[in-house]
Amino acid sequence: MIDEMQHMNRGRIFGGATLIVVGAMLLLDRYGVIEVGQYWRLWPLLLVFFGLFQLLAPRSSKDRGSGLWLLLIGAWLQINLLNLFGLDFHNSWPLLLIFIGVGVLLGGFFPQLDPEDPTES
Repeated sequence: MIDEMQHMNRGRIFGGATLIVVGAMLLLDRYGVIEVGQYWRLWPLLLVFFGLFQLLAPRSSKDRGSGLWLLLIGAWLQINLLNLFGLDFHNSWPLLLIFIGVGVLLGGFFPQLDPEDPTES
């Protein structure tokens, strides 16, 4: 029960800090201090960082599995938004299928990464 409380607190801290940073950036944009448009394309990195945070933090396997999915989806979104390797949403859906396959494959080899693992209680 204490682990659940610590997990909830970490999620709230991350969520609150994210809202503060986004709000501050938008406020500074309104006053002409920074140009948010150039940074807006980097929002999927939040998913990547949160996924890494969940993968590396000592928690339950369900959290690690969802961290893997956040990491993969965030990476795919970031690749599309930055048009890395000439990829965009129109031509990169096969890459998304590959990422999903990697997630499923890793869940098979490492059951502790599978959020649907029935052995986890």
